Amino acid sequence: MTANRLAPRTAAFFDFNGTLVTREVWDAMRSWKRQHGEWRQIERIAMARQIPIVLASRVGLLSTDLMVRRWMRAAWRTMRGMDEQALLELVNYAWDTMFQPSTRDRVAQIVAKRKSEGRLAILVSATYEPFLEPAKHRFLFDEVIGTRVEVRDGRVTGRVLGKAVSYTHLTLPTILLV
Repeated sequence: MTANRLAPRTAAFFDFNGTLVTREVWDAMRSWKRQHGEWRQIERIAMARQIPIVLASRVGLLSTDLMVRRWMRAAWRTMRGMDEQALLELVNYAWDTMFQPSTRDRVAQIVAKRKSEGRLAILVSATYEPFLEPAKHRFLFDEVIGTRVEVRDGRVTGRVLGKAVSYTHLTLPTILLV
């Protein structure tokens, strides 16, 4: 083996919302559900209950990490009962109407440049993994790390598996072993 093959590969890490794309996954979820007549009163109330948590985080009474985890769980619960086909339609809708039009070309170019340099390109985001999978193929990421969600027997359960991804609990060995 040559010395070059023994050298460890370096990685370039990228964020999704606010970095690769300018739109938020929440906008896509809410918009899609409204278009399909599924944005029910109970879901609006559930999300409105998160406002004090967000405000507490903004003024330093609650950690950002805890706020993100609570918000992610509450938002995903609004998808409970959705079948896999509808989830795929939602993901495609999000990409076609929000993410693709708001892709920051400069960041996409940086991803391509890092790949051409032989680096691993890894997308790390609190965004739910089903929304990140298309980015893996469109931008040739080697790996995506997002918030894992449960789909059982062909239906979204509304459960987040494990913790929602946040930068405060990711460590380099954790990222590299995924």
